[in-house]
Amino acid sequence: MMLGTEEQKILEIIVAGIPHLAAVIGAIPPEHQARAFDAGERSYFQTMRQLGLSESGCQTWTSSLMRRLRRQVAEQDSAEQKKLKALLDVLGRAQSAADAVVHQLHSIRQLEAPEAPKSGA
Repeated sequence: MMLGTEEQKILEIIVAGIPHLAAVIGAIPPEHQARAFDAGERSYFQTMRQLGLSESGCQTWTSSLMRRLRRQVAEQDSAEQKKLKALLDVLGRAQSAADAVVHQLHSIRQLEAPEAPKSGA
């Protein structure tokens, strides 16, 4: 079935909304994301039905939309992992630098500390 202009606009809006939905799903703890994906899939399928698509057309469009959605969530997860790794690297370097400064200060204090008088001489 050919989509009319109005149906095409609706599909464009749905596709444009995928990054927003991906951001929402990406913010959900991983153990709950499957339910969010299922809800999205049901919603997409129902919308395709309301547009008047055949059963196979609904399935085709829904599958395509879900692939895009899952890919974007995975890309966001990957980007977040890269950011966290970079942050961890920065924090590790900062900790190493702080440890070096503390070591230097400790060495300076030992040099400046007066020697204790020796008893029993």
